Amino acid sequence: MPTPLISLHLLKVFQQVMNERGISKAAAMLNVSQPSVSMQIRHLERTFGVKLLNRLGQDIHPTQEGIMLREYATKILDLVDHLHTDMANLQNLRTGRLVVGGSRVPSAQRLPLAIATFQKLHPQTEILMEVASSDEVELWVLENLVDFAIVVGPPVAPQIVKEPFYEEDLVLVLPPKHPMENRKRVSAYEISKLRLLLPHDGRVKTYVEKCFAEKGIPLNRKVSLGSMDSVKTAIGAGMGVSIMAKSTVEREVKTGLLLAKRLRDLELKYPVNIIYHKDKHFSRLATEFLAVLRN
Repeated sequence: MPTPLISLHLLKVFQQVMNERGISKAAAMLNVSQPSVSMQIRHLERTFGVKLLNRLGQDIHPTQEGIMLREYATKILDLVDHLHTDMANLQNLRTGRLVVGGSRVPSAQRLPLAIATFQKLHPQTEILMEVASSDEVELWVLENLVDFAIVVGPPVAPQIVKEPFYEEDLVLVLPPKHPMENRKRVSAYEISKLRLLLPHDGRVKTYVEKCFAEKGIPLNRKVSLGSMDSVKTAIGAGMGVSIMAKSTVEREVKTGLLLAKRLRDLELKYPVNIIYHKDKHFSRLATEFLAVLRN
């Protein structure tokens, strides 16, 4: 049996009759005629097939069904009011929730700073940052698990749109008191003679290997470790050196835990992109946060 359709207007009329305890008073409050209100009450009774009001002389009293309808009408109309309020709040950025994906390089500095800047402007909003490898973050975009993302390198899936964000400088990372401590720049050939520690996987690792191969310099002493953090720990322990995104080691360089040197004959700059699904519709919150990122 199909569910009968009831307009919000009918629920408002019934709620007004209950609040005023009379049809004539309700009609006056609604600025309509008394017969019009009576007709709409009868329409509700026919819709549900029940009696909603008992008329005892000049007074009306709700039946058990009328009491139930009033309770539901109040809940429904309250929800509609909240819906209008929440919609307005979303448009005015007084509230809202955004999930942003980030690969490890932009999530080290750029993305957290942008979130902090935005939430100073709009403190009632909630922005969540989910971090993983670029490939995994790209899958999140495809599956609509994040609103958009920031990753190193170009996306693979054709359904994803990329927008250039910035270029990340890659630097040679050394442990303190390394023999090259006082050098301003180091050549690619010199690096090839050192034990080069790299994350086990990731697009930056692939890019570094490609750049050295194109220059005809083999990386014979290359060691793959688990993650970016494990690489930094190993460098600090004197196990070797690495080529890493500058922003991911700035804190350790400032505190003297690691050293960072530029390459003399190999400029390594890796593109970082904002990515999103080509069919994605952005909320006002997403649009405004993107504007902060772009600026």
